[in-house]
Amino acid sequence: METDGSDLKQLTFGGSNDSAPDCSPDSKWVVYESTSGSKTTLWKVSLEGGPPLRLTDYESVAPSFSPDGQMLSCVLPAPSQIKQATIAIVSAAGGLPLKTFEVLTFAFSYNSARWSPDGKALLFPRTEKNVINLWKQPLDGGPPQPLTNFTSDSIYNYSYTRDGKSIVLARGKVVVNVALITNFK
Repeated sequence: METDGSDLKQLTFGGSNDSAPDCSPDSKWVVYESTSGSKTTLWKVSLEGGPPLRLTDYESVAPSFSPDGQMLSCVLPAPSQIKQATIAIVSAAGGLPLKTFEVLTFAFSYNSARWSPDGKALLFPRTEKNVINLWKQPLDGGPPQPLTNFTSDSIYNYSYTRDGKSIVLARGKVVVNVALITNFK
């Protein structure tokens, strides 16, 4: 839609659950994850509308376009709590991962790994001892490096600023409540 709310256009249709969209740098495509049954795969659709294109046929979530629009980062979820999840680099045209980094802790949902402005690294949230910090994974290999050193709380979302000089993030506490219902009929 336009910034004033006009020209609203639906891009995906059907019985699947479509989420986690990211717009290409040239503003021509939206990549997203689509869950049908128990499997989630990546798709893209033109911002002009039309049929979506399937990019992966394997479990993959949380897509993000590279700065040049040629690649995507995504997460290959961990199969169990004792395994690590993987950040993968995939061509924006789809296919098998071109590069992978097994650096994420298990999660029930994953945030996208965001590209550095120069396209040479990926930023990702990593949980250790119930605290989430941002880490940077160089694409040319080597170990990931911590970017933040928080000692409490969670990071909910993050992004580079438009000029690429800073990172903005939303963080806070996770609050969970329990209610006991008795004499339920």
